[in-house]
Amino acid sequence: DPAAAPAPPAWCAPELEALPGDVCFFAGPAPPDGRRTLVIFLHGLLQSGSGWQHAQQRGMVRAAERLGFSVLTPRGRVGANRKGGAGMVAWPTGVDARARFEDELLAEWERARRLVEARRGAPFDEVFVVGFSNGAYYAASLALRGRLAIAGVAVFAGGAGHGAPAAVKKDERVPVFV
Repeated sequence: DPAAAPAPPAWCAPELEALPGDVCFFAGPAPPDGRRTLVIFLHGLLQSGSGWQHAQQRGMVRAAERLGFSVLTPRGRVGANRKGGAGMVAWPTGVDARARFEDELLAEWERARRLVEARRGAPFDEVFVVGFSNGAYYAASLALRGRLAIAGVAVFAGGAGHGAPAAVKKDERVPVFV
């Protein structure tokens, strides 16, 4: 039907591999020291179907190519954040949204990581979470609550995870880079 709306852009930019669950993957070049590093990149607020995530994904690909790491870029969830209105793809920064979405998200990331590691024949030596804007708030919240076994978190244009209690003992906290 010529009057039909165009299909929304694919979640993954063409230079990334689409994995199950709207998780994209880019295998960066191996660094000279042979250390295998994975970065899980959490996007900012996105209007569903806008395609703006491709710019963020491509930025991470450029960094991965230059610095020698691999990238997973998962998709947040529609309805996970009240900001921006209906159709906004976001990370669950509020307590109720975390209860609704978090376990599913973390399991999705773990499945994607295991799939990539199985293909490569070895686990990653280190995993970091990098968040932008809404993704930074969520990354900080994950770090403060000790939800992931990772080497560190980097947050850009975001805050401290709104009301996330410091549930992790001081000696068990991962580094947070702002």
